[in-house]
Amino acid sequence: MKNIVFTYITPFPSGKGRIGRVTDTLTREFLKRGFTIRLSSTVTVRHEYDYPALLTYLPSQKLMAPENILFYYGFLRWHFIDYVVNQSGNFADSQLWTNTGETPAKVISVLHSEPLAAYRHLWREIIPLRGCSFIQKLKRLARMALYPKR
Repeated sequence: MKNIVFTYITPFPSGKGRIGRVTDTLTREFLKRGFTIRLSSTVTVRHEYDYPALLTYLPSQKLMAPENILFYYGFLRWHFIDYVVNQSGNFADSQLWTNTGETPAKVISVLHSEPLAAYRHLWREIIPLRGCSFIQKLKRLARMALYPKR
């Protein structure tokens, strides 16, 4: 049977948000089907939640600390992880989770937000219109294209 680890920067309580709820649901279903599931997080905040799988915290709160990287590689080897489900597909901590070193683990990165959300924010709030004419809308599009994305 396959060994899977779900990774994210914070723990996964199902009542605290969508990523937690999705992870909890998938974990419970995979466990029913005989998979071995682990959860891994970078922060040490503890939640009062009965996780359906073992939750492991990395040793340092500094994401790319050498001890986190070594711990992560060891974790993947020690637990014979086949798949890393990177729940941080659109966040900075992906740089840790997607690098599996010399291990054979495959990474599945998940985007949990709307990819165009930043541009919707630009459209509505940062670059207001002076009017509703077609020319004003074209100017807004041009400004959005030139706006530096961080």
